[in-house]
Amino acid sequence: MDAVEHYTEQEVLEARDSIAAGQDQLREELGEELESISRQISRLQELAQQLKKE
Repeated sequence: MDAVEHYTEQEVLEARDSIAAGQDQLREELGEELESISRQISRLQELAQQLKKE
């Protein structure tokens, strides 16, 4: 017989909230990483332009 777990509505809501909070944190971290990468790309483009001028 398969084991079936039963969760209360409160447990489901808490799990959902926890997942949502984790997703929000990941979005924030990814946003910060994307900003950092964007700055690095801009800096590399500036350096490439300087090298072309030399």
